[in-house]
Amino acid sequence: MVTPGKNFEGQRGFPTPNVTPETSACRTFRVPASDDWLGLLMASVLVLTKEYNYYDWGVVTPEEAAQAWNDIIMQSYEDSLTSSCDLPSYPTPFWDEDSDVDDAAAADVQAWYGRVTDLDNPTTTFIEDAAIYSFAGFLAIAATPAAAILFTTIAPSFVVAIRRGDLGEIIRLYLDGEQATEVDTSGYAEGDVIPVTLAGDPDLSTHDLMLVKMS
Repeated sequence: MVTPGKNFEGQRGFPTPNVTPETSACRTFRVPASDDWLGLLMASVLVLTKEYNYYDWGVVTPEEAAQAWNDIIMQSYEDSLTSSCDLPSYPTPFWDEDSDVDDAAAADVQAWYGRVTDLDNPTTTFIEDAAIYSFAGFLAIAATPAAAILFTTIAPSFVVAIRRGDLGEIIRLYLDGEQATEVDTSGYAEGDVIPVTLAGDPDLSTHDLMLVKMS
């Protein structure tokens, strides 16, 4: 017996899901602010409100799937009229006890969290990508190899705190484009905080600091 799926010959449209959770998730699409672009986006999801665009695959019937998407789209229209487009915020990769220092920023304005495309040339291949990180308080956690944190500071010297996770990692630190040091967390116990003191060239007014996960 052949079980139908998305690659099953003769099936057209979308497979029905197995369940409709009571909870919802949010995925933000930022599109050009014009009716033309918004219309294209909404038209592309309207096909999901048609029962004939589904085939039986999961427990949910085509009728139920179509109705669920109709409710989702109607709710999106209502939300667009009654609320703002809130963006997720991320904690900064630094903290300060001064009251006038912001410890979070919206994803579209922060440029700290990302990855590098070339571990041999990390300082010139940084790409913003906060999506690969999860955050717990002031901890930024990334399982992706080549994950990187990059920011600029006016402090001539500072302490970088690296916390050892459940797996040992090699973290390489670059200061003003040059490798400053490398930390192997495998020699520490899980949860240990490893302080690294760095000092930049006092003749420079700002300093670029990059942390790169090598392994």
